Amino acid sequence: MRILFYVVQILDGFETTSNNAKGLMPDYISNTGFSNVQELSYINTKIESYCYYKGLKMNSS
Repeated sequence: MRILFYVVQILDGFETTSNNAKGLMPDYISNTGFSNVQELSYINTKIESYCYYKGLKMNSS
């Protein structure tokens, strides 16, 4: 599975995909104003895993 994601990285660029491969998506979601970010589930595919996240965002008004 990791070999196919490597192919995606070659095609899309390592700079745009490496943080996702490092598992930094919850940090990015938190940095946009969401709190209590949690990974709910994931699906393994041939190229990598698709993760489902949940977070809370308060209205600023």
